[in-house]
Amino acid sequence: MNTATSAANCLISQARAEGMVEALELLKALEQQQVERLYLLIEQAATARLLELEQGAGE
Repeated sequence: MNTATSAANCLISQARAEGMVEALELLKALEQQQVERLYLLIEQAATARLLELEQGAGE
């Protein structure tokens, strides 16, 4: 997500990352607390990148 050059690419990256976490969750490879933390980190990273892209578009 951090290298996404557009909002669409960022959202695609976010969806892929969330899909990976879903797979880990289904496989019970992580504890629920770890899964929740990953979702939070993904959301934060996507939000930060979208804000960066938005600010860059306004320049």
